[in-house]
Amino acid sequence: MAETMTRRTFLKGAAAAAVAVSLAGCGGGSTVGEFRVYFNDKPTFGWMDSGNYGLVTLKIGIKGVQNGITFSKKYSDVFSAEAGGQKLAMKNGSTGIIWQGTTKDCDLEFTTTDKALYEALRDGVQTLDLTITLSTVSRLFVLDLKNKTVTPQ
Repeated sequence: MAETMTRRTFLKGAAAAAVAVSLAGCGGGSTVGEFRVYFNDKPTFGWMDSGNYGLVTLKIGIKGVQNGITFSKKYSDVFSAEAGGQKLAMKNGSTGIIWQGTTKDCDLEFTTTDKALYEALRDGVQTLDLTITLSTVSRLFVLDLKNKTVTPQ
């Protein structure tokens, strides 16, 4: 038996779809050279009182889309983030190996000890500029953490 769709369930589904599209940066990902970049989840963030720093966590997928692509780089050589003219430190230093046709999931953690900057990011007063450099191509993505949106530049 078919389930009837109420206005409420329709609006909830439409809102979820809109968030998914905005986080994917162009629906099917964004191009950075011969790679596709996907924002796999909403950015998360929080202030760590025990260590006195703010943490921003991003989940990004990278896929080589041309034949014969292999790519091995440290995350710190591929990803950089800044806000308000201040560079955020990368907490994790994994190495990503990307093979053509497969997607590498990258869990990134950026930190700042500037509580005012963290609060500006959290409150949506300041955006986070994420630069992704793959091969010789760089692309900027602007993230609004409060509204959980990603805008490719």
